[in-house]
Amino acid sequence: MLKVSDGLQANHQYHTDTTGYTKQYLDDMQTFFVGSGEYDPVYFDKLQTCLGKFNDTTTSQSQDAAWEGMGDYFKSNGTAHDYMNQTDYWGGCLPGNGTRCPVGNYEEFLANKAGGEFGKDKMVVYEPCNYASNVAYYHAATRICDYPDFTIDAANQNALKKAFATLAMGSAFWHGSHTYDGYSFDNNMIAVISYVAHQASVSYLPYSSILTELSPKKRSKTAIQVTDDLVDMFSKKPVD
Repeated sequence: MLKVSDGLQANHQYHTDTTGYTKQYLDDMQTFFVGSGEYDPVYFDKLQTCLGKFNDTTTSQSQDAAWEGMGDYFKSNGTAHDYMNQTDYWGGCLPGNGTRCPVGNYEEFLANKAGGEFGKDKMVVYEPCNYASNVAYYHAATRICDYPDFTIDAANQNALKKAFATLAMGSAFWHGSHTYDGYSFDNNMIAVISYVAHQASVSYLPYSSILTELSPKKRSKTAIQVTDDLVDMFSKKPVD
């Protein structure tokens, strides 16, 4: 269950029914940019089939919970106490406001600082184009599902699929919200994808912590296990 917090225990929200939120947020992108209609239903069905490939029963639900959680983070204006016991308000990492995020000059935001309003809750998205562009990472996931000639095993293929799908939502969260939570999520997911790809590429070589885990000693979890933890996070761990 995803828990979204503004720092007050009484206001914590738990979510058990998250079905449909991925489609809802993709539809909101369609409406914002086109004015009406729905996100490509044929591709969305393909994406859902892909998310369930390799007997994966968690990623689709995790995606729904993550998109819903982002919306709740907007409605609570982020949180007064994040996992580092600091404030993390919606828009708190915008350029020029003393942010704790090492952000650059985001040209889209600077051109229109008001951003755009998405969906029935009028969620403020500070970089609408950059926000929607992260749907491309879903296409990376479906390309993994479609590709017939991998030499890496199914477990690594599944981890790469999960990681790219998670980055799609995570990077959208960052460019939409400009929160520290979103910033951390985006950048850490890029690192996870790189780590999965590295371990997959050396998986047929003799084990060495230096080669396999990029560490002088054995790490507590493999890249596959780290990916699984991130996917589970949205339904089992608090955002703060």
